[in-house]
Amino acid sequence: MTPNEFSVVRTGPVLRDTIEVDRNDILRIHHGCGTEVHVHQGTVWLTQDGDPRDRFLEVGERFRIDRDGRVIAQAFSDAVITLVSPAHNRNLKFAVVRVPPPPARVVPVASDREPLPSGAYGAFELAVAFVGAVWDAVGRRWSTLIAAKSAAPGGRHG
Repeated sequence: MTPNEFSVVRTGPVLRDTIEVDRNDILRIHHGCGTEVHVHQGTVWLTQDGDPRDRFLEVGERFRIDRDGRVIAQAFSDAVITLVSPAHNRNLKFAVVRVPPPPARVVPVASDREPLPSGAYGAFELAVAFVGAVWDAVGRRWSTLIAAKSAAPGGRHG
């Protein structure tokens, strides 16, 4: 990230910040109304708080933030982004949030020669977890019914 530069454009003084955002990382922008987001490298997905439209910006494209609130820009590839904001907008804050890569998936091996298909073992574990969850839920409900019956006037009846 390069430090703020003060420069003059047709509309008046502005602050420029150039940020490098790695693939999948997120650039969070707060209080950016009037700030332009320029993409110099990569592809960026941009969304504003309270705006149902999302935007995809590619090299050479820009977007002017038209409302206060949170703006999130996620890089689909390594990106270089410049924020150009009016000098009077001293509330602008931004930060790059690093997104850790997903953990590597290990496929269990049935023997030394043939690995199991990745979906087969996962489906079995999912089925076992589902049956266990249902069994626990039924058990909890059953114990709740028995406890309620025991607490009823006249006690528990057979």
